[in-house]
Amino acid sequence: MTATEENNRNANAIALDPRVEEANRILLGADGKPANPLAVAGLYRAALDQGATAGGERLAVLAAPRGR
Repeated sequence: MTATEENNRNANAIALDPRVEEANRILLGADGKPANPLAVAGLYRAALDQGATAGGERLAVLAAPRGR
């Protein structure tokens, strides 16, 4: 398997986790509701605690300092 194939496989695995997908929708604002980053952090943490590593990746992005 090439690196590109593995990256595509990993991206598909992340996209299929329903907990992370729902948190992504809330983060961006969905169903006419405004974005709610504080709620999303808890959802990502719960997803991570239940084995969804994508939740941890997204938590890291939320926690990262902003660029200058």
